Amino acid sequence: MFLYGQQEVTIDEIVAKVYEQNTEFTADAYKLPWIEELNVRSETRDWKLRKQSYSLRLRPVSLGERRASSQLYNSWQQELIYLKLDEVYDQVADIHELWIDQDFISRQIELKKQIVALLSDVEKVNAKQSLIDANKLSLLLAVKSRIAEINNGIILDQKRRYDKLRAISAQVQGDYILQADSIDVNGYIQSAKESLLATNRPYISNSDLLDLQVLRNEMELEKAENNRVLDFVSLEYRGPHDNYLEERVSLGMSFNLPFFNGNQLSIAKIKVEQEQEQYKIEKVKQESLAKLTKIRESIFSNVFEYNSYNKLYSEIEAENLQLISNMERQAIINPSIKLNHRIQVIENKLSLLKIQESIVKNYLDYLRATDKYIIGISSMSTAK
Repeated sequence: MFLYGQQEVTIDEIVAKVYEQNTEFTADAYKLPWIEELNVRSETRDWKLRKQSYSLRLRPVSLGERRASSQLYNSWQQELIYLKLDEVYDQVADIHELWIDQDFISRQIELKKQIVALLSDVEKVNAKQSLIDANKLSLLLAVKSRIAEINNGIILDQKRRYDKLRAISAQVQGDYILQADSIDVNGYIQSAKESLLATNRPYISNSDLLDLQVLRNEMELEKAENNRVLDFVSLEYRGPHDNYLEERVSLGMSFNLPFFNGNQLSIAKIKVEQEQEQYKIEKVKQESLAKLTKIRESIFSNVFEYNSYNKLYSEIEAENLQLISNMERQAIINPSIKLNHRIQVIENKLSLLKIQESIVKNYLDYLRATDKYIIGISSMSTAK
């Protein structure tokens, strides 16, 4: 006997688990040693071990080299961190999009169920009328067929929603059941409208800027090495000798002349690479501006379309209700007319829901283009 259960979690807990599982970084500190190179040599004279000589040679590291190397190493570590974080942010963005998808599917299912309920009443009315008028039988068959199609669509929608919820749960380790929840559609749409008023500035990722910083740190290290004055220090002991006057210790030192150093080509190469990286950044800025402009144009078009159809449907609904009310005052009205009107109202809501979904999806594209996901999402049930 085995007991097997799935843990219920909220969407915010799923996102929190994604961050917990993927943002634990261990950045090791690094310091360049004070001595870069240490050599110990011994030499015999006439293969007589007792007349051994010893020499010790070391190459010291300057304070400037230590600082520059530490900064360069930290920038390398930061590159690794950004690489991992970018994957986390992309994963969170994918979860967010799946969550939006399942929510709109859920709303569509609810509206379709309302239509089916009203069509069931229409079916009853047509069934009674077909007993009196055989010509009404075709209407009855059409209603039955429509109910069957919508019910089948609901089943397919439920399967799609289930798959998206499972895909979200699979983003983290463990077996979880995602609790039902809904998003604040009006909040998302309001945020989308606010994005139209935001300053259209290009987005440059931290990783792109860090590439340029790495080159700057490499340049600082090359300059520090170039400015090193003391090249090496050597200590030599010659002896022992029969003549005590010849037993001595000598100290040798080597100094660099910076303008004769051979790493000038390395510095020139880094300068060219900096110019190349700066050119790439400017190109990214142009592409970012073009992408943001296109997204905002889509949001503006969607919002305009939504407002237009929302106004149109409201006017049609008001006019139809007035006509139905006038007919009711004059004579007994066919129940199917009122039922079909209510069905039409719900179908209009479905059409508006699709436009709302387009607005929210374009807003998600805006978040990706501006990398707003980088700050994390505290609650996916809201527009923040």
